[in-house]
Amino acid sequence: MNPVTLARLGANISLILVVLAFLAAMYLGSGKVSDGWAWIIGGVALAGAVGQIVVSVIWPKSVGPAWDEQVIETQRTANSFGFFITLAMFLVFLILVINDMMRPDLAFYLMGAPLGIAPAIWMIVAHLQGRAG
Repeated sequence: MNPVTLARLGANISLILVVLAFLAAMYLGSGKVSDGWAWIIGGVALAGAVGQIVVSVIWPKSVGPAWDEQVIETQRTANSFGFFITLAMFLVFLILVINDMMRPDLAFYLMGAPLGIAPAIWMIVAHLQGRAG
């Protein structure tokens, strides 16, 4: 296994887990918004990026195979998937806010979930199918 692809997989899994923990905390806290989660999620994302850079420095020969044309195209597709999922969720949240079924600040915070995890989910599936790993 390529160490860079494993670091990328670990970063994506970590990001999904922390966003799911955020959603669980939001649900258990009855929608109470906490700024601390923005720092936690951002910190996990930053740690994942730094981890991938460190692995790339330690094993420089593994960088090329980890970012071949297929992986780059898969990443583009993951970003497109994330964009459209986020757009769809924006419309759902907009309808909920307009109909006073959700607070605007809660909708704002919840928009981070699809934005963060949709591309990560796509990349994990691609990795398991052998297209990104």
